[in-house]
Amino acid sequence: MLRPWLYAVARNECHRRRYPTEVGLGDAADGFGDAGDDTDWAELRERVRSALSGLAPGEREILELGLRHDLHGANLAAVLGVSWNQAHALGTRARPS
Repeated sequence: MLRPWLYAVARNECHRRRYPTEVGLGDAADGFGDAGDDTDWAELRERVRSALSGLAPGEREILELGLRHDLHGANLAAVLGVSWNQAHALGTRARPS
């Protein structure tokens, strides 16, 4: 349980300092290869940016924690400071249909 606690501490500090906790749209898409990659990677990066731009900041944060940091279930709930049911509901709403 140390890992979710550390994420929660970092997240709370960001909120305290009023830093955005969600990742920038360019940063999230950058996990999909380098600028020198072929056009398939460039197209994928653009699709990720486009999909993320349509989400609210809180939704992007949920996806970031789940997909990039592999936080789910009780661990995600601990980071967000909510119940497991609330974390599950937030995750379900954040995922594109």
